[in-house]
Parts: sequence; C-alpha cells; structure tokens
Amino acid sequence: MLFKIEEGLWFDNEHVAIYKAKELHPDMLKNKNQPSVGDGIEKRREDWRPTLIFLSTTTCNLRCKYCFADCGSFGVINEKKSFSFDDYVQAYTKMYSMFDGISSISFFGGEPLINFKEIRKFVKYLYSTYSKDRIPSLSVNTNATIMNPEIMAFLKEYNFIIGTSVDGPKAAHDSNRIRVNQSGTYDQVIDNLKQIKENDLNIITQYTFTKQHLDLYEKGMAKEWYEGMESLPINNYDLIPVSTADMRHRIDMKDPETVQKYTDYCEETAEYYLNKILNEDISKVPRMFMGLFLRIMTRTVHRDCSAGYSFSITPDGNVFPCHGFAGNPEFAINMNDLNAEDDFSNNPWFKKVREMNRLKVTKCQDCISKTVCGAWCKALVFNVKGELNDVLEERCLLINTYTRKIVSFLVHEYPNHKEQINRKVIEYNRAQKELEVAYES
Repeated sequence: MLFKIEEGLWFDNEHVAIYKAKELHPDMLKNKNQPSVGDGIEKRREDWRPTLIFLSTTTCNLRCKYCFADCGSFGVINEKKSFSFDDYVQAYTKMYSMFDGISSISFFGGEPLINFKEIRKFVKYLYSTYSKDRIPSLSVNTNATIMNPEIMAFLKEYNFIIGTSVDGPKAAHDSNRIRVNQSGTYDQVIDNLKQIKENDLNIITQYTFTKQHLDLYEKGMAKEWYEGMESLPINNYDLIPVSTADMRHRIDMKDPETVQKYTDYCEETAEYYLNKILNEDISKVPRMFMGLFLRIMTRTVHRDCSAGYSFSITPDGNVFPCHGFAGNPEFAINMNDLNAEDDFSNNPWFKKVREMNRLKVTKCQDCISKTVCGAWCKALVFNVKGELNDVLEERCLLINTYTRKIVSFLVHEYPNHKEQINRKVIEYNRAQKELEVAYES
C-alpha cells in the first residue's frame, strides 16, 4: 500500500520503499524487489539460545502509579514472594540443559535488588560452575533506589548492564514514581546513577511518557526534556508512551484536543532526533527511533519481539512467554511440567504467543509502519485490550509520526550528508552492540 508523505513523495509499506512521483501510478508496485527480513520470531539464528528473565521478587519498595506489574505482584497473590539460591540453580539448570545454553539473564521484579544476597550467591555459582564462554550476559532492571557499596562492587565485578527508569523532567517523574510515603524518587535515582556510572557500568533508562507529561507539555518543551535526559550519567534511554488501562495516566486517544497536543509532541520529538542525526552527537538517540530509521533506510522488515522465545520465571516456578504476561495465569507452564523444548511448542498459550506477530494484526494492515514498527508489544496489548489481535493507539501515533518524518528526511537531507550520517550510524551500532540487554524496554 502506498502512503502519501507530501506532494510528490510516497512510501510503500509492503516493500519498505520510497517513491518520488507527482502522481500515483498503479504500476509503481509491479516487480518491486522484496525487502530483507530482520531477525525475529519467524527467523531465529541457528546459534539462538533463550533469555531468562527471573522475577527475583514480587515485592517492591516503590508504588509507581502506572506500574503494569502492580508493584511487582503482577496482580497475582503468590505464597512465595522471592527466589532462593536453590530456586535459581534448579530453574537455570533445567533451562540450560533443555536448550544447551542460555544467552542472557535479566533479574527483574518487583525490585530485584531486594533479593540481592540470593542473586549474588547464584551469580558466583554460575562463574564457579560453567566455563567463561558458557556464562550468559547479565542485566538487572532496578528502580535505582537500593544501592550501597556492596551492591555496586558486585555489579561492577560481574559487568552487569543496568536497566532503570527516569521519566524525563523531575516534576513528571516525581508525580508517578513514588515511595510508599508518596515522596518522589528523582533526586535519589540521579545520585545513584552518578555512582553507578563512576563504577564504569553501562546504564539504559526507560522514559515512560504519561498523561502527566502531556499536561505539562507546551511546544518547545520536548527539546528541553531530551537535553535533560542526555545530560544524565547514562548510555542511552528508550522513550515510550505508558501502556495502561488506567485513564488517570494513559493518553486519551479519543479526545481530539489531547490527540492534537500529543501529535505536536511526537512531531517535535522526531524533528529533534533527526536534527541530532544531521548535526549533532547521536549516541543517546533512543534505540527505538534509530532502529526505525535504519530499517527504513536499509529496507529491512522488523518481525517482532521475542515473547514466547524468552522465558520469565516466577518464584513459585511458573514460566511465562515474557514478564509482561506474568499477571495472566493461563499463559504459565510450571517448571515441574517441563521436560523438553517441545513442551513450549505444544502448549496452546505459548504457541498462540509465538505464532502471533504484527503482520497478522488486523489494525496493522493499513498502517504506514506495518513492516518496520518496533513498538507493538504482545503482552501490553493483551493486558490493556484483552487480546493479541489489537494495538495500542498511543504507540501507533508515535511510530507513524516517526515514519513520515524519517521518510521525508531520507529524501531531502540524507543524500547531501550521506557519508557523515553513515559514519555516525556505524559508530552508534558499535556502541549499542555492547549494550545488548535481555529484552526491549
């Protein structure tokens, strides 16, 4: 399907191709070469090994208002709240033998560092039991409020990648990411990030954009907010609109005034990042934006996330297609019922998750970003909409705006600055390769 970007400029969402023509001709799409297909759920490498996401504890010391995990409990009351050392070893050993290896481990929560002593014991066990080339990469997804010299030394010794959250400006962050006593966490998080960076650890943050941000936003503010993020002691950040059914925090995509304001924000965001690509340092341009930019530039189809091929394990031994499904018991397979890799393929819920991808979603068929979108999330769509065959409209608007702006940029700016931009992109990819984490934020 062809989409008009501007007068004389079209984008083909099936072939990831750009056309310059005054008028739309029916034969434009005839004999067009197919784009390449990126790695994804339908095309795994032969050396593929799964990621394990341990929900180290289902408790948390914060009460973030929009938390999809319900403060770590995922809305499920479990008798067992945290992993023990033996739990880690038993789960890892079984999964390792089933797949002949594990590529990466992420310690998630709740707040995983509440479980620090058991995590440390388990990681030391890995290093004493397996050869160096068989030890997975390690990451921890923490709210960055529980830090001390002992934890810092451990994370540095084992070269952890740190995933955390900073929701842009202090006012917006502190309105949502709060302690039990309702106080904000921004200052403490930033202080701890400085200490983490001083220990030469790599940090990826998630910037969750909520209704509170949009209430604060006026044209021109996005630039100020992103410059603030870039000044932080982090390697990079991901920007994503909140996904929740709670309309106190979600962007109201049915209200015309809200949609217009959000559109202005998305356009300013895209223009800011494209200006960085053209004129400035791009090392902290979010991976979601750069990934989309590269897919359109290189005509590469993005399949989807790894849900169903990564495994989230709870303290009570339930295995889910990803951590986002942990609040839905129907998706669980208990460790005691697993004996071979085929047990996942034969489970109807895992099979459903594995087989579903964005190219099969009804609402995606007529979307300009159909083949290049990296924002469709199976778990969050299911949690908010109750089914996999749907979309999150706030994500759609963001990615569609990005796509239109990127196509225009590639026609009007890229040809005159090709070598400069290519050099930046190569450097960016090299740096991001070193920051691979267990899952997309």
